[in-house]
This record gives sequence, structure tokens and C-alpha cells, in this order.
Amino acid sequence: MNKISILDAGSGPGTITISTLDFLKKLQDVYASRKINVKLSIKIDSIEPIKENIDCYNELTSDYLSDTFLDNTFVTLNKPVQTSIEKIKMTQSFDLLIFSNILAEMPAPPAGSR
Repeated sequence: MNKISILDAGSGPGTITISTLDFLKKLQDVYASRKINVKLSIKIDSIEPIKENIDCYNELTSDYLSDTFLDNTFVTLNKPVQTSIEKIKMTQSFDLLIFSNILAEMPAPPAGSR
């Protein structure tokens, strides 16, 4: 099984999460059309400080996941953590970190980035 864990930092309403899932779905479609059996396990976590964005994220991603994936793709989509990126304590590692515009929105550069 091929596994990937993703952190969508500053997820907003879920556009990056949904586009990532869409890409992986298309990848699985290519495998299926070529009769290649590849199993994927995808885990996505997200961080978002704004409640309205989290509500949109939950609704849009659940609608997207309801009928999108093939049988050999397992998706774990954890509920967004409501906090700012500066306050989060990372307790796990990820294969892919996505910071869509979040760094430009921070009031100061992250510690140690200079």
C-alpha cells in the first residue's frame, strides 16, 4: 500500500485539499484504465483559524468524498484544527506540507527562517 500524509496549513474552505484529492482520483483513474492495481492510503490534516472556513471545509470535502474514490483508495480526512499556524504544536510528521498563501499572511516570519 502506498501511503501519504498531508498537512494543509491555512486550509481555508478546502480548495487545496479538494484539488489534492482530485489529482489523486485522476491518478487512480489512470491506473485503473491501464489495469494497474495500486492501493493508496491518504491521510489529510488541516489547520484553519476561521470557524466559517472550517464549516465550508467540512461541507465541501464531505460532499466531494461521498462518491469520488475507487475501492482501492482509502482516505482519512481529519477534522480541521481551529488555531493559527503560529500556535500549533506538531506532534507527528507529514510527507507533504502545504502552505497556500499562509506565509504571506503571517504578521512576522516564522522563527528560525532568517
